[in-house]
Amino acid sequence: MKTLLGLFFVTVCCFFLGSGGFVAVELVKMIQANQITSTQSAIITLVVVTSLAFAVGSYRASKYAFKGQFRRFWKLINGGWLPV
Repeated sequence: MKTLLGLFFVTVCCFFLGSGGFVAVELVKMIQANQITSTQSAIITLVVVTSLAFAVGSYRASKYAFKGQFRRFWKLINGGWLPV
């Protein structure tokens, strides 16, 4: 169970890292080609930062899941709002 859950979050982490990296590369290409406005640049930067934040969160979740620390894992997932 813990291995399967850990692998799931590693996959999610890789997805967000890949998509964030792809969007960042495309942003740089658009800036170099002068085909982007500052508003578009700000929105795309927000998407990249959010994507990387989700990648870090899912990496931490996978770390707890692999170790079997489900109490800490659940606290990370629900943001500490629900009692565990």
